[in-house]
Amino acid sequence: MISQYFGVTLLAGHAGLFLSSLRGHRKMKWKKFRALAAAAHIDAPVLKVTVLPWLKRGAFIEENAVDDNSDVLCNVLDYEAVLAATDKLFLSLDPTPEECAVLGIVHLGIQIPQLKSEILSSTSLGTEEVIQRATDLAAGYKIVNVLEGAGIGEPIVYSPLIWGDKISKAGKALSHLSANRRGVLLKIVQLISDYQGMPYASAVNWVTKEGEADLIEFAVGVGLLDKTQILAGDGTAREFLTTPHIYGELAATHGKDVCDRIRLFLDSIRHGEHYGRWYTGQITDPAKLLTKLVDAGEIGPCTAIGHDYQLVEKAGVVNVKPSSRKSGQFTMQLVQEDTVRLVRDIVIQKFPLSSGPAMTGGTWNQNDFVSAEGTRAKLGEPPQRVREAEQQMLRQLREM
Repeated sequence: MISQYFGVTLLAGHAGLFLSSLRGHRKMKWKKFRALAAAAHIDAPVLKVTVLPWLKRGAFIEENAVDDNSDVLCNVLDYEAVLAATDKLFLSLDPTPEECAVLGIVHLGIQIPQLKSEILSSTSLGTEEVIQRATDLAAGYKIVNVLEGAGIGEPIVYSPLIWGDKISKAGKALSHLSANRRGVLLKIVQLISDYQGMPYASAVNWVTKEGEADLIEFAVGVGLLDKTQILAGDGTAREFLTTPHIYGELAATHGKDVCDRIRLFLDSIRHGEHYGRWYTGQITDPAKLLTKLVDAGEIGPCTAIGHDYQLVEKAGVVNVKPSSRKSGQFTMQLVQEDTVRLVRDIVIQKFPLSSGPAMTGGTWNQNDFVSAEGTRAKLGEPPQRVREAEQQMLRQLREM
């Protein structure tokens, strides 16, 4: 079945893996180049006839190999280029209708768990016979899963990578939703997927305009959205929403504590963007700011860094130091580059946040982070002695 239905997928996948292995390299010997191709399951004939011309057309390599010691110049900068080039290769190889349908089914199952009947009626994916066969193949190879049985009004097709931990409650709820409510839910999940860390108030404002005021709490309750909190020093709680899309394999390979660390830093950046004060250093372009932090290793000085990012400082993601040049201002120094890079990539999104109320004029002093699980229980107000102890700990951190 792989040969008959997934030949193009297999070749494009191997080529994409090979191209990904070239990322970051500037020059290598032809012998190593061929070894990397072999590691990606690309044999010599396929390398010569299909993959080499593809790489050269995309300006990913320059080579004129005459022996094993000939140089290959590489120019693969980022994963976006890898994905775009692999997609073009896939389409150029005349994929089967089933291959195209499987990709469409996977895309739908990633967006939100889908009713199987809706997938079968999606004429853009092909004929019903092709879609049924593609669904069976995708489920057989565990590319998507199908949820059915007791309590499920209609079979649900979903991506196990994105929704695997959430599907039990979500599947039962989705199988009984009206078409209109499910449509609004799909849209808001997509909006938050495009703008991870959306302020809760903005999302509620959007669904209220669509006539579904309680939809955000419903989505949080069944696990389609995650709600986290940043607690400010004055006791104000600011809530932010994410979807499971930003984690994918990360949660499975590194655990939920790593995901919480990423959410903590993401929420802190969104807090500074939407609730920061302009005169102390409000974030206007989070992608630009985090890119500078990654590239230069330091940003600042400004007043807000010393007050608004204590949580990520205490988590060890960054160091905060008093400025030697400007009294009362602080600089932020990069420590955990992988976390900052991940959040930087998350905030570089296609769509800006355009719905909801203006999110400015907030408070200083991020004082606590409440994870998605923790928002189910209300935290007590810490006494003054605890606050003083926290400030003493921050002073010690900044003196080291």
